[in-house]
Amino acid sequence: MARKRTLSTLDTSIAYEAVGLDLAKEDVALAAFDSDHKEPYLIDRIPYDKLYELLADMAPTLVAMEPCSGAHQIAEQIQELGHEVMMISGRHVQAWVKDHCNGQKTDLNDAFAILNLAYDRWLTPIRGKTREECRLLALQASYRQLKGQRTKTMVHVKATLHAWGFPIRAGSFNQKVLHELIDTNREAFGDEVVETLHLMINRVRDLDHDIATVLKLLTEATKRDPRASLLRSIPGFGILTMSRWCAVIGDIARFDSPKQTMAFIGLVPNNRITGHHTETSSGREARGQGRMSKRGDKMLRSLCIMGAGSLCLMVRNDRLPDCPFVASIKERLASPRPWFKVLVYVAAKLVRIATALLKYGETFSFEKAGISKAVLKQWELEQAKAA
Repeated sequence: MARKRTLSTLDTSIAYEAVGLDLAKEDVALAAFDSDHKEPYLIDRIPYDKLYELLADMAPTLVAMEPCSGAHQIAEQIQELGHEVMMISGRHVQAWVKDHCNGQKTDLNDAFAILNLAYDRWLTPIRGKTREECRLLALQASYRQLKGQRTKTMVHVKATLHAWGFPIRAGSFNQKVLHELIDTNREAFGDEVVETLHLMINRVRDLDHDIATVLKLLTEATKRDPRASLLRSIPGFGILTMSRWCAVIGDIARFDSPKQTMAFIGLVPNNRITGHHTETSSGREARGQGRMSKRGDKMLRSLCIMGAGSLCLMVRNDRLPDCPFVASIKERLASPRPWFKVLVYVAAKLVRIATALLKYGETFSFEKAGISKAVLKQWELEQAKAA
């Protein structure tokens, strides 16, 4: 973008159709179109305080941006000024710059790309998150960070002991036994190594306490969401799955069908069709579908699959009542399909159930789960007549 066309500010007396923002840490690159669409109005760098003053004086318009760090809080402040906010994926911006700006990535080119993409009516924008959803995401990130530190510390202690000829059984980390083992072999390890290993083991104990504290805070924050009471009734849905669902999915009414929710999470097949043939991992076939798309939030998808695994174990051990829902899972478990494909099938079923519960505001029922909508409606009519 030619620098001679850049401005220091915008004329707020002009009605702008759309504004594109490329966010940075301390300032913003801005591009705007008026109703004529002849030339864009460009500002290379404008501080955030000046940006808010400028938007406060402008007539309500569409403001587009990328969902980078702090974008949800910035979007909230812009919405309070009376403007509509649209978030566009960075992948689309990168592709637009590559095709229209010869791959010259600058802040101004990114802002101009965001501005043009705001006019694409076929583009699916990214949903802005509320402050409560951002709180849930922050707690989940802290929980994952502490769990990762605990795992790395345990692996380090076990690897050190194994290097000295004291292998520890997989899945075992009895802190009392480890302390005694280290003290017993103090002469072999040396005082410095012994003190370090004791410090690392005590760090695992402290991390266990911190993880429990964060998990308790996450549970309290999740319970404030009215959707949590419905999701909690689903077998296989724990506090981590519920909190991630509440933070990522948003309003369930924006999905027209449960299949759209499954596609949003990435639990649907990925089809690649060319020449009336479907390309699959096993080769080109006339009919068939590819592997799981794996689009959307990776953590929510993993949690749904892990919940499906725990549900399958409960079904296999006959810990659930007999019903069409459990019977369908038993049928899949008895089939020669691979274990992971069964898990994906059950996870997709749980997502469909969660979507239905949130849409109708009902808790999970083994009697209704696994029954088609038409049969369920007929069953409810018969119950109403009998009453």
